[in-house]
Amino acid sequence: MQRDALIEALLFYTGEEHTIDELSALLSCSIEETKEAVAVLAARLIGGIVLVCENDRLQLATAPHASEIIATLRHNELSRDLSKAAIETLAIIAYRAPIAKSEIDFIRGVNTTAILRSLLVRGLIRKEEGSDGRGYMYTPTLELLQYFGITNKKELPDFEETNERISTYMREYEHNTNE
Repeated sequence: MQRDALIEALLFYTGEEHTIDELSALLSCSIEETKEAVAVLAARLIGGIVLVCENDRLQLATAPHASEIIATLRHNELSRDLSKAAIETLAIIAYRAPIAKSEIDFIRGVNTTAILRSLLVRGLIRKEEGSDGRGYMYTPTLELLQYFGITNKKELPDFEETNERISTYMREYEHNTNE
């Protein structure tokens, strides 16, 4: 498979931005080769998807001419109730924040990219750069806490007990996988 197609697949799969350095490491090629592949991808993407580039950060996005239909879809998405999967993901973030996507995926047992995007669009969570090298971290927004009628996440029902149960589950998994 061509490098430009691999980059497209990686960006599509994660739905998040990546740097040239990250892509170079994933593709096991030089930064120059990665930049060449990015240029090929950007030229090849015509129609509904574009490659957004800022400094060395890249992300796939919808083309500007699709904004009206995207706005309609977004309005429809925001007017629907949250799915059970979205509520479960929101609970994980509310109890464990800050938490990495990989940890959320592990706890739920599925890829949560689409759910996280929906929660971000609704303004219920936010995504921040992790200070400990774990990439992006997800946290509840103040609007979510206001919606719950609480002033901080420790007021969530059974906060300490639930948080400890999740921690125990994750420690047991790590212990079992390291044996």
